Amino acid sequence: MKWTHLVQHNRAKWYASWEESSVSLMYGGQLESGEHYVKLKKTIMINILSFQLFEHNDILSSYHITRDGSHERLTDDLEIHFVELRKLATSQQELRAQPLGDGS
Repeated sequence: MKWTHLVQHNRAKWYASWEESSVSLMYGGQLESGEHYVKLKKTIMINILSFQLFEHNDILSSYHITRDGSHERLTDDLEIHFVELRKLATSQQELRAQPLGDGS
């Protein structure tokens, strides 16, 4: 298995394109010219972001290559994960703002 992580502090318009390029290079860069594809190892990229990238409220997001419609996975060899720290901070603030019940 091959993995990497990234801590990104600034949201940029080019971020999604950069992400696609990086994971492609990580996966394909494992082989030398003429080597057989069976030597490719599972590749996992973990992105830790201090900004909100996605509109949904999930703190953790994971992506794979899937078929449109059925969501059948093409391969389990590529995973891209995102941790959006700003959403974590927001969730913690919301929890602190809620009064604790008396247990009844």
